Amino acid sequence: MKQPHPKYPCLYRGSPYGDFCPWCYANKKGRSNYRGHRHYRSPPIPIPYYVEMNMKRASAASPTPKGKWSCPDPWIAQQFPTLAEWCCDCYWEDGKARTPCTLTLRMDDGSVNVCLNDKEGSRGAYTTAGSLEECLELVERALKDGTLAWRRWKK
Repeated sequence: MKQPHPKYPCLYRGSPYGDFCPWCYANKKGRSNYRGHRHYRSPPIPIPYYVEMNMKRASAASPTPKGKWSCPDPWIAQQFPTLAEWCCDCYWEDGKARTPCTLTLRMDDGSVNVCLNDKEGSRGAYTTAGSLEECLELVERALKDGTLAWRRWKK
């Protein structure tokens, strides 16, 4: 017997031999879902739900006055003052706003890699050492001496 197209009702629908229809068999195995054939599952009706979105401004620290800056970690500010100034000071000497540098840390097999990114100058400086404190000391010393090897970012 020739099989009808899957969009027409199955000829075997009421018979015990319904699984011999390829579309009924596909429905039974969950491979597809042909309407009018055995083991058809109607698609689920999504239940509407309503979520009220209340937008709140993030609580941020009050901006520091021009000429003054504060570091969130007092240990860093005490041990590495030049590095803390590069990463926390939001103003240039003339009072204009600046984007502070970011410090990225990565630990590999027995070594610590530190990257100081200067967004204003589109450049980065990389240092590797055995410990985090040693890495930060190297960056601090190079910033004080002006010998930090900066690399330009690729555009």
